[in-house]
Amino acid sequence: MRKAYSAFLTGSHLVNHEDDLDTFVQKTQQAFSVYGKMTDYELYDTREIGSRLLVATYLSYQAVAPLRWRFIFYKAEKTWVLHNMVFDDSMQDLLE
Repeated sequence: MRKAYSAFLTGSHLVNHEDDLDTFVQKTQQAFSVYGKMTDYELYDTREIGSRLLVATYLSYQAVAPLRWRFIFYKAEKTWVLHNMVFDDSMQDLLE
């Protein structure tokens, strides 16, 4: 999983922070052990914040419950890069 995260984070400042990378790997492994293997996913929402920030929200479907993934992209110059990402099991605010 660490190799996948390293490839995914290429170009992002996050790939240079070993502690952050370790945390992503550990939390993802924990989530998959609690909620089960990912069986599918879909894009839920995208939102532009100004001209240089983009938030993409995905839902992943696990055996036990879904997870929400938010990817925040930043366009410093000409290229979009992943600035941050978070995931959780909270779905309540999606229902409102």
